[in-house]
Amino acid sequence: MKKYAPSRPVAVGFGSDLNGLAGMPRPRFGPFACGHDGVPQSEKTRVAYPVRLHPGMGDPLPASQIGNRVFDMNVDGYAHVGMFPDFVAELRAIGLTEKDLEPLFNSAEAYIQLWERATRHRWTKPDEG
Repeated sequence: MKKYAPSRPVAVGFGSDLNGLAGMPRPRFGPFACGHDGVPQSEKTRVAYPVRLHPGMGDPLPASQIGNRVFDMNVDGYAHVGMFPDFVAELRAIGLTEKDLEPLFNSAEAYIQLWERATRHRWTKPDEG
């Protein structure tokens, strides 16, 4: 007999080491640009501001500003955690589609479903059988 498998979203968790142990994505343009690694560098692939994190989700966001400093994903890279929307815009700029990004946007729901399944399980001590 085939077991019923509930629909589960395809998901990927986004994690980053924001305390500086690992390097954040570098810019694709400007004096600190990465080595290009096969990623399109055409002016057509620059992130255009304002950016939208997800279609239909809130107003577009301007470039991040801290004090007098305005951050631009194109020349500053992923400079701080507040630039996550800019990073998503960068992924779109280099050619990822909404379908490609679905696993990223499904990650919170998949995490919730994982814990819902885990809490339904009756845990027993090894000697209780």
